[in-house]
This record gives sequence, structure tokens and C-alpha cells, in this order.
Amino acid sequence: MQTFVYDRNSKLSHGTKISVNNMKTPYASTSVKVVNEDCLIIYQKLVSEGRRLLLLNMTNQASPGGGYRKGGGAQEENVFRRSNYYQSLDAEITDKDRSERLHCNDKCELKQISKSDSFYPMDDFGAIYTTGITVFRQTEVNGYAYIKAPLFNVCAIAMAVHRDPKLQNNRTLENKFAVNTQKKVENIFAIAHYHKHDCLVLSALGCGAFKNPPGHIASIFKSVILQYVGLFNIIYFAIVDDQMQAIKLIHREIFFHSKNFEFL
Repeated sequence: MQTFVYDRNSKLSHGTKISVNNMKTPYASTSVKVVNEDCLIIYQKLVSEGRRLLLLNMTNQASPGGGYRKGGGAQEENVFRRSNYYQSLDAEITDKDRSERLHCNDKCELKQISKSDSFYPMDDFGAIYTTGITVFRQTEVNGYAYIKAPLFNVCAIAMAVHRDPKLQNNRTLENKFAVNTQKKVENIFAIAHYHKHDCLVLSALGCGAFKNPPGHIASIFKSVILQYVGLFNIIYFAIVDDQMQAIKLIHREIFFHSKNFEFL
């Protein structure tokens, strides 16, 4: 398992000049699909198709795994209970010899992080990218039963958004929070592209307990996806909670009306 920590000063690579005429994308279009399905189930299906996947962990900025030790039931807690993801993020109980921990600095260099250092609280614009996660349990509905064939080498990116952000007319983020959230989402895509993923498994980031407006969050995702059209093959939004039905419909509606990428 490897863990890469990025903050607001991290630089992925040195800039290069390229002619517009030489700019090519690996895919003619980027498909977007909003589904009522568990994120790890989707991940497993796509792995079997040979995709290079990255899972978004909608993380808690202050506490690794959110409330997974106390029975919390959000997406991050669910993933923690079904895998060894805690070995990457939860320094308090991890086996320090099972995960290599690296920090990306402003010179594009990866430096070892002390085994005793915590990543929390996370930098406001930071992300934690993890490879080598093993998923070995089924969904909560299935009682977290063991999987006969564990899913190995899962890759995930942990990104936190604002909790209870200030809103305009109870529908959109105030400008400061909108700009910050846009940057956070851009960082997800930049890191995913840098690590050569061709498929993303995302969700309604911050639209549950953190009370971010789903329509505005979907619009932010859409604007960032348009920047990366052709660089990713397919992007899934996995939204499963029954209480998230309205949020799922909002995401579907916003993406459906785009002519710049394929909607499934």
C-alpha cells in the first residue's frame, strides 16, 4: 500500500509547452453515468472490464474514516468497514510497516513522511491518494459478509468539502465557498489524470450531512468534467441512499443537458 499526501503547495509535474495542434486526447468523448449503486460494486464491475479506476472517498477533513469507529454510516465509514483503507489514513491504529507514506512538495518531489505523523486535519485544498487497498467485505445490506474473491489494489482519493457552507437563497454556495469547492474538484481530476486513471467513481460530494447544495455541486463537477473531456473514458456518480433520490435526480438532470460529452 502507498499513500501520497498532497496539499495546496504540492506540484504534480514541471510545466511543459505544447502546441495546440499537437494536443490529443485518448478518448473521443467522456461518458457520464449517474447510478443507484454501491460505489465499490461499481468499482468491482469496471475492474473486470480492465478499467484503471479511481474511487472518490468523500472524507472527513478532521478525522480519518469519519465516524467509522463509532458507527457512523456515511460513504467513507462504509468503505473503511469493508476494506483495509484505515491502514492508509488512520495513523493511530495502522501497522506502520504496511504502508509507504509520501508527501508531494512544491518541487514535484516525493518525500517520506514519518510513520508517527497524522495527515489530519487535512489541508483545505489537500487530497490523499492511496493505492493497494483491499476490499474484503460485502455491503452493509449483506451484513458486511466476507467476499469470496477480495478486490485487490483499489485506488482511492480522499477529498473533503465544506461542512454547512454559507448559501445564497438556500440554493447555491456563496462565492468564496463555490471557488474553493471548484478548486477541490479540479484537484481530484488533476491527481487522477496524473496517476493515469481512465475511469472515476464519484458521488454527490458533500450533499448529505455536510449540507452542500446538490444542484450547485453537480454544476461544479460538470464544469470540471468539461475541462477533462477525452482524458477520461467514463465517469460514474454512485448515489445509493434512498434519501439521496432527489440529489441523484438533480445530478442526472444537470449532466443530461450537456452536448459536450456522452450521457448514459
